[in-house]
Amino acid sequence: MKTVDIKVMLPEKVQHSFDLNVLLGNLLENAIEASEKTENKYLSVHIALKRGVLKIKIENSFESSCILQEKRQGKDIVLKTTKPFTDQHGIGLKNVKKIVKKYNGTMSVTTQNGIFCVNLILYMEDLENGMQRQGQELYQ
Repeated sequence: MKTVDIKVMLPEKVQHSFDLNVLLGNLLENAIEASEKTENKYLSVHIALKRGVLKIKIENSFESSCILQEKRQGKDIVLKTTKPFTDQHGIGLKNVKKIVKKYNGTMSVTTQNGIFCVNLILYMEDLENGMQRQGQELYQ
């Protein structure tokens, strides 16, 4: 079985945000790679702007026999990459976390019954202000 469910409702101005492209690029790359390795391939992406709050929810199947490794780094729990050459990977989620923090948002990562889920909430006023800066300072 293969399931892909995509729902995106955004004004055009938001679609061209540098930071939003970084978020989606990293999260979708991870989700697609993980779901490709499963028997029941599943990917769900819901993105909506409601009352000034941008909500992004990405779910994907993942190989539940792969134990998610976590380590404490200060106050944050950091998910370790499951890819080979770990020193060359794991940067994507760090960039996602930086962007979420930049927009005073929240990020939650959960797993249940072979489904990996990332929920993001970003506040549009901050996102619109950030679009003018284009977020370049995060990647220097």
